[in-house]
Amino acid sequence: MKSSSPLVSVIIPTYNRAHLIGETLDSIIAQTYVNWECIVVDDGSTDNTDTVMQRYIEEDTRIQYHHRPEAHLPGGNGARNYGFKKSIGEYIVWFDSDDLMTENHIQVKIEMITSSENDFCITRTKFFNHHNSIMDKFYQFDKYSINLENYILQKINWITMDIIIKRKTAINLFFDENLKCGQEYNYFSKMLIISSNGEFKNEVVTLRRFDENTISQNIRKKSDCKLLSRWFTYLEVSARLSLKTKKDLLIGIYTHVIRIKKIPKEISKIQFVSQITKIFKLRAIFMITYYYVSKVTNRFYFLRKLAFNE
Repeated sequence: MKSSSPLVSVIIPTYNRAHLIGETLDSIIAQTYVNWECIVVDDGSTDNTDTVMQRYIEEDTRIQYHHRPEAHLPGGNGARNYGFKKSIGEYIVWFDSDDLMTENHIQVKIEMITSSENDFCITRTKFFNHHNSIMDKFYQFDKYSINLENYILQKINWITMDIIIKRKTAINLFFDENLKCGQEYNYFSKMLIISSNGEFKNEVVTLRRFDENTISQNIRKKSDCKLLSRWFTYLEVSARLSLKTKKDLLIGIYTHVIRIKKIPKEISKIQFVSQITKIFKLRAIFMITYYYVSKVTNRFYFLRKLAFNE
């Protein structure tokens, strides 16, 4: 690979992955595309991550290791944002500290984006240690085009590690450090406001590690905070959405609120009711009434039909 090839920044947040991150870094070192920098940002590990990383940064100068500063909130989002600040590559690849790259991972991505006018490109991920259908709902690009409306309603989806993005597109784009999950949904929704000029290639270049405990924890966690991600993303991007998409997204949020029988404290009740009223108008009376009724009883199904327009 010629030294004039563009620099790709691979940014990896990590937390207590000393037993796995070496395998991840080995897969990056083995890349056929060699003009990359790998920026690992530790989020407060208590294992021997420092020791493992010291060996790698001594053996390969393309690898950097940093600790997330207090200026960024704890969590992977803060680590990613700090990693982006430390990066200088013309192109950005997000990655995780327990997954693997195929040897042509960067090569495939850089050839896609440099041979087109795209601002980002998307590839595929699969589990390498388990046959699981969790990701079957992803990559529906044969049915739906890449745009904000399709993504916000999750008609299309992809993994954070699937993407390569131009630095100039991502320069004012950051992960929301207050979100504990659904951060990629928020990030890519905001990205699609900046540009929907992207392309998908149906090729697996990321090998994801399946961990039963992690997957189960994520499912439980997402059931608790998915609502917050959807709501705050809605507030950020709603001005760019059609009325139909606003309604579809708000109905999903409203359904979640009905299921847990509360509006989380992080959500302003006044703002929530205001948005429901603004978008659904007269129907909002039935939606709000049914919310309060459902908190004490599951009866009054006629109200539910009116609330959900069934």
